[in-house]
Amino acid sequence: MFKIKESHTNKNWYFAFQIMNPHACDEDYCLYHIAAFTKSWWFIGPEIFKPKMVHKPGWKYPTKIQRDYGFSVDREALHIRYGIQPGEWSSKDPKNSDHSKCYFIPWNSKRRVSYKFFTPEGKFWMAANNKPNGAINFDLIQAAEKSVPKIKFSFNDYDGRPIIAT
Repeated sequence: MFKIKESHTNKNWYFAFQIMNPHACDEDYCLYHIAAFTKSWWFIGPEIFKPKMVHKPGWKYPTKIQRDYGFSVDREALHIRYGIQPGEWSSKDPKNSDHSKCYFIPWNSKRRVSYKFFTPEGKFWMAANNKPNGAINFDLIQAAEKSVPKIKFSFNDYDGRPIIAT
């Protein structure tokens, strides 16, 4: 009933369970994809749904649009697929557009920012890092900007007035 088509070892971990039509037009089966940690397997199994056939104007033969149902999750996001793939990607035609959702995992989207200040000679002056909860410490940044030694030079503005730049 099920026959293994392919297996693969991934560099990074992820989990998945998907059922989809194959990409080839003349195949009468579904592909079942299972992934756990760094291993992935694709099985050939019974065709429980058919691909969507679309007749485009001016084309002699209908176009096959793959259907894909399931989910996959990796260290960055959760992907949910619930219909035709890849679809037309059109907001004007939601019935024939891509049916998938992507939810990014929030703790991987967080950036850590470090502000480092240096003297005109290139020596380290001080750092104003984020607070432990991830909030930016604007008070410390402003204090560092005021206290760090600066380079000053003068030049004439576009209208000829002298300006001192810091």
